[in-house]
Amino acid sequence: MPASSDTWKAAEEYANFSSTKFNHKLCTKKFNMPLAMSGELVAEPMSKLLFLDKLDSFLGKNALLRSISKSDSFDNCIYSLAHLTCRTQSIKQNMELLEGKDACMTLSAFAVLLLVIYYVRTHCKRYPSGPRALPFIGNLHQIRRSKSIVNFCEQNRKIYGDVFTIEIGGTKRVVVSGYKAMHELLILHADCTSTRSIKAFTKTIQEDSKVNPGLVWAPFPQWKNIRKFAFTELKKEGMGKSIMELQILEEIDQYTSTFIQPNLSKPINMHLTLPQATCNIISQLVFGRRFEYNDEEFNRMMRALNESMGLISQATTLRNIPFISFLMKSVIMREQHLKRDVMIPTIRKYIEEHKKSLDPAAPRDLIDKLLIAANSQHGFSESNAAFVSFHLYAAGSETTATTLRWALLFMCKHPDIKRIVQLEIDEQIGLDHAASYKDHLHMPYTDAVLMETMRISNVVATSLPHYTSADIFIDGKMIPADTEILLNMASVLHDETVFEDPTKFKPERYLTGNIALKKQRTIPFGIGKRACLGESLAKMELFLFFVTLMQKYDVCLPPESAVTTDPVTTLLNMPQSYDILFSPRGYL
Repeated sequence: MPASSDTWKAAEEYANFSSTKFNHKLCTKKFNMPLAMSGELVAEPMSKLLFLDKLDSFLGKNALLRSISKSDSFDNCIYSLAHLTCRTQSIKQNMELLEGKDACMTLSAFAVLLLVIYYVRTHCKRYPSGPRALPFIGNLHQIRRSKSIVNFCEQNRKIYGDVFTIEIGGTKRVVVSGYKAMHELLILHADCTSTRSIKAFTKTIQEDSKVNPGLVWAPFPQWKNIRKFAFTELKKEGMGKSIMELQILEEIDQYTSTFIQPNLSKPINMHLTLPQATCNIISQLVFGRRFEYNDEEFNRMMRALNESMGLISQATTLRNIPFISFLMKSVIMREQHLKRDVMIPTIRKYIEEHKKSLDPAAPRDLIDKLLIAANSQHGFSESNAAFVSFHLYAAGSETTATTLRWALLFMCKHPDIKRIVQLEIDEQIGLDHAASYKDHLHMPYTDAVLMETMRISNVVATSLPHYTSADIFIDGKMIPADTEILLNMASVLHDETVFEDPTKFKPERYLTGNIALKKQRTIPFGIGKRACLGESLAKMELFLFFVTLMQKYDVCLPPESAVTTDPVTTLLNMPQSYDILFSPRGYL
C-alpha cells in the first residue's frame, strides 16, 4: 500500500519545526516542546497521538509494530526516528520514490521496524552511561580496535568509571570494575547477582530447549543446592586433603615419565598434554579412576574438550549479533553439539557402569553420591550427574593447565627468578624428597611466584557472566533487573594503585609492603557465592606440579623461539603456543 501524502505531510510538518541541527535526544520525554541545538525555543509540534495515528496508516496499521510495546519509550523512539528520516531528505522526494512502488515502501517500512525494535530493546531501561554503540553491532568495532575486550574495558573505565554499559550485538551489558564495586556487587548484593541466564546458555551452546545447565550455568536457586552438595562431597572425596595430594603426585610422576623423561633436551609442546594430567586428577575425584595417556577414548574426549572451548568462545561472541548469529549459529551449534556427543556419552557410559555396581551404603566417588542423591533428593537427576561431571572436567582441567603453562613460560623468560625458586626448593625439600602442599607455608618466594603468575596472566579475564534478578545500585549507578554483568578482572589484578608496575612479572611484590592487601586483591578464582568451587584443589595442583618440575628439571626455550608473554585471548587468556626444553638438574 503506497504511503499517503497526508502521512508525509504530517511528518514534514513536525520536522520543519526544528532547525537542521536538531538533536532528537534534546526533546522532552513527552515531546511537548523540542529544543534546537542553539537552545532557542521552537514552535510546538503537532500532537504525538496524531502523528502516531498517521504513521500507523503509513505502515498499514502494522499490528506487529504496535504490539511490540505500548510504552512511552516506544512511541518516543518512533517519533524521533521519523524526524530523523524527514530531515535526511525531503519528504516530497520520499513521496516520489514510494508512490506506486510497493517493494520500496515495504523495504523502507522493514528498515524502520528494525530500527524501532533495536531502539526499544536497548533504550527502554535505564543503564549506566558508556561508550556510544552502533545499531546491531554495538561496540564490537571498538573492541576489535582495542585488540581485546580487556583493553576495551580498561580504556572505558578511565572515561566512565567503575560501572558502565557496553553493547555486544543488540544486547546491553554492564561492566563492573575495581575491587570496591565488585565487592559491593558480589558480596553486599550477592542474592541479586549470583544467578546465570539459562537463555544465554541455550543461545550460546545448546541447539534445543531441552537443556541441563549442570553446575556452571544453573540459575541461583538450583545452583545453591547443586554447589552445596558437590562441594561437600568433593571435600569428603579428598579435595584439598592429603589423600588428594598423593593422587596428584602419582599423576605428576606418570606425566613426567610419559612425556618428559623420554624427551629430555628435545622441544616439547605441553598445550595438549598438560590438560590430560589435570583432567585425570578430576577424573579420580569424579569416577574414582584415572585414564592411561594412550587411551583412545580418553584422547578423543580431550580433543573434544579442547575444540569445544574455542567453539564456545566463538558462539558467545556471535550469539547476539543479528543476521550473523542467524547465519553462523547452525554451523557453530552443530559443531558444539558434535563435541558434546563425545564428552557426555562417554561420561554417561561410566555412570551406567556405576549404576550396575552401586552400593548406597558404600559410595566410591562423586558419581556414586550423585546417583544416590538422584534417588532421594528433589532437584537431582542422572542428567545432573552427567553435566556436573562435564563442567568439573571443563572448568577444572583447562584453567589449571593454562596457569601452569604460564608459570613455566615466565620461568623461561626470567631465569634469575627461576634460580631463586630452585634454591628455595633445594633448601626446603631437597632433590630426593617429594614435595608436599604444606611445604608452601615455608616457601614464601615460590608461593609469591605462583601468586604473581595467577595475577599477571589473568586467565579468566572477564569471568562468567552474572545476571541481576532485581534492580540494584552499584557505585551509585542503577543496574536494571535481568541485566548481564561482566566482571573486569584486570581492573583488580592489574590495579596500579595496589600493584606497582602491574604488567611486569615481579614476585617480590608479595614479600614487601602491604602484603595482606595485595593477597586480598589477588582474586583469580573470583569472589562471592559463585567463586570457583575447586580453588583449594587448583592451588594444590599448581604448587605440586610447579615445584616438582622445578625440583627435577631446568627449563628453557629453544634458541630459535620467538614466543612472547602477550596473551592469546579466547574464552581464556592463554599463553602463545610454545616449545620448552627440559634437562635434568642437580643442586645449585
